[in-house]
Amino acid sequence: PVKDGVNQFKIKGLSGWQIVNGGQTTASIHKAYKEGITLKDVYVQAKLTILQVDEFVNKDQHQHEDEMISRISQYANTQNKINKSDLLANTRFMSDLEKFSRSTWIPAIDGRRSESKWYFERARGQYMVDINRRKRGKEQTNFKKQYPKGKVLTKVDMAKYFMSWEGYPHVSSKGGEEAFKKFMDLNKSFWSNSSLDKITVTVYKKLIARAIINLRVKEIVDEMKLRGYKANVLYYTVAMMH
Repeated sequence: PVKDGVNQFKIKGLSGWQIVNGGQTTASIHKAYKEGITLKDVYVQAKLTILQVDEFVNKDQHQHEDEMISRISQYANTQNKINKSDLLANTRFMSDLEKFSRSTWIPAIDGRRSESKWYFERARGQYMVDINRRKRGKEQTNFKKQYPKGKVLTKVDMAKYFMSWEGYPHVSSKGGEEAFKKFMDLNKSFWSNSSLDKITVTVYKKLIARAIINLRVKEIVDEMKLRGYKANVLYYTVAMMH
């Protein structure tokens, strides 16, 4: 407290920052700063929401926080269409998948050195943002070599590939958002309660393996030059294989 008996506090440190609504403003300020434009007289009005979870609440504290953040995001962004997959992008489950994606190399063939990784895109457009954060030329080239465009995997694609392998091709056929909802339901033990399963690199690799199988079947289906229902053929074929 700043002074006894007064409801004022001096903030010494903050962790777990998340921008709920203000991405464009933040990006504009960052661009101006990078280009050397003075920000001396720039002020931005902000609403700071500090989550305080009641210790007696009958839920895992992290799950409760995830739900609150999801709802704040939903109600603070009424001008844009918000998908369920976007609202759950900040769960620990998604963050852990992202971390494994940035540290797990793709096994090389014939004993050669591993050179690339899969890029799990936790947030929409994250891959291009990551590229543009780097200087054009060598920095961007090295990033693309380490994370090839063909190895970018969005969370909704991962969900569709998972669901097809698990025997729910009809869910994958309904589209990414439907598949993502079911995917999160089936993997609730990894993200909705800290006392249950922890996501491991083995879990991550299994998800990538499902993606590899689906993508290979997709190549074969594409060669068939079907006039329609390509996605459905892909998902049902993978389900039948399993």
